[in-house]
Amino acid sequence: MSSVNFEPSFTEKEIRFQEEKKAIAKKAAEFIRDGDTILLDSGTTTQCLVRELKAFNRLTVVTNSVNFAYELQNHSGIELMLLGGTLRKGVLSLVGPFTDHCLGMIHVDKAFVAANGISVKQGLTTPNFDEAQVKRHMIGDAKTVFLLADHSKVDEVSFASFGRLQDIHVFITDDKAPESFISAAENLGLEVHTAGTDD
Repeated sequence: MSSVNFEPSFTEKEIRFQEEKKAIAKKAAEFIRDGDTILLDSGTTTQCLVRELKAFNRLTVVTNSVNFAYELQNHSGIELMLLGGTLRKGVLSLVGPFTDHCLGMIHVDKAFVAANGISVKQGLTTPNFDEAQVKRHMIGDAKTVFLLADHSKVDEVSFASFGRLQDIHVFITDDKAPESFISAAENLGLEVHTAGTDD
């Protein structure tokens, strides 16, 4: 069992459950429309969503991920806004007071956030406190909040809390997620979608 504040590097996380993450991203892309302003949290599942965004012709994308900004920089259909802040070198995300300040000045149609742990009792968690603060702001900035997480995050708890399950509107996971957890999430009012890796 891992420590609550253990966090693998971005590269280490990227190679785990790749097919599930790609399937979740494809499902998430179905909820995006040209003209949307979206907020993208740093994460390996949201990185898969970045690749789906290249099919759109008119999006505004706000992110705290240096990786995402690099990948989208030359796509003519996307107006890209990179949040400022302190660089977390292991995961290439921007965090801290300046990031929080930037997030306090915007409102978006849809936010897509990631989590290291998802629990009915403990809510949404991540190993890093500064990252948790950014995620908390992202949840508050969006009309509709999407949580993207594969089944390995279910019933796990990390160090820093950034919200309750009830703060999320739509939960997209893969078809290996426990039915009991899906039912519990739906009972809390979440709209839940499962993505199959053979879809």
